[in-house]
Amino acid sequence: MSREWKWLDPSLSVDWNTESRKLLDTIDGMRIPNAQKNMLVQYYIEHPHMQRKANRQKEIRSWMRTDAYQKIKEQRVHDDQNKFTIASIVIVMMATLFLFFLRAVITRSFVVNFSVDAIVGAIALVLLVRNLHIKYRLIDQYVDTKRWYQMIDGASFVLCVLLKFLFPPVFDFSLILLFISFVIQKKKLEKIFQSF
Repeated sequence: MSREWKWLDPSLSVDWNTESRKLLDTIDGMRIPNAQKNMLVQYYIEHPHMQRKANRQKEIRSWMRTDAYQKIKEQRVHDDQNKFTIASIVIVMMATLFLFFLRAVITRSFVVNFSVDAIVGAIALVLLVRNLHIKYRLIDQYVDTKRWYQMIDGASFVLCVLLKFLFPPVFDFSLILLFISFVIQKKKLEKIFQSF
């Protein structure tokens, strides 16, 4: 598969003929969010009778007014909302577990012993990074810049680390703080999903 269209979802299997390439080039040149570009490609794949008209931007824009495209859009937005929610909840849980491990390493007070805690901490870190990647790839489909989301995540993580060492382990605010960060980001992204 060609990677000249970086926005193209790899799950969409496009027949790489000349007409498909023209369509992808035309869609690539449109000033619309990447998610919408992928929805147009999905519409193109599901409606092969439209392929002869696919080389003109005016014709492609007319697809957006069809009921079939609206159904694709609703389903994709719904799926992406669910993916964002699941990835964010996993991020909250894994970040909390990783912070517990980080505190245990620094204070040398392990739950079981270093080996078991290290395994749990490493798994939590891997799942945290993987779900952050999923979350930001999804956000990138709908917004021009994901910087605001990265700043919120970074600030909440740094604040969690600081609170973890300022307060005794009995008062753990990291889960609450990360959950608040998730809710703020979800509300902002829901507005984008609704206006889509």
